[in-house]
Amino acid sequence: MRYLMISFLRKVGGQIDEIVAVSRSLDQKAIDNTNIIVDFAEKKVVKSMIENKHHDSDFEKMREYYSNIYPALIEQLEKEGVVKLGEAERVHLVGNLLTVLVSDNETHPVISVDKAN
Repeated sequence: MRYLMISFLRKVGGQIDEIVAVSRSLDQKAIDNTNIIVDFAEKKVVKSMIENKHHDSDFEKMREYYSNIYPALIEQLEKEGVVKLGEAERVHLVGNLLTVLVSDNETHPVISVDKAN
């Protein structure tokens, strides 16, 4: 799992229910319908909106807060929240792997010194 997703639902009497989910991926529907989204792979807060107001939130503060409430869940997210490669890095890695796998000749490592940013 990678994402901690929390939604708040206000009941008729004013009570607020907290709905917690975890996910490996994030789609637009989840972004639109979730109040809090914390990415444990990139260690960042994707979304923090409470009662239709955006709140600036620090990853460490959110992690600390929710680890007190859901310690086993946060521990699982921290273990499984591996960093995902971007599209360019995946293309580069797959290209290198295919070259090694299908090459008739001996392969040699190549170190890229190009900085994209």
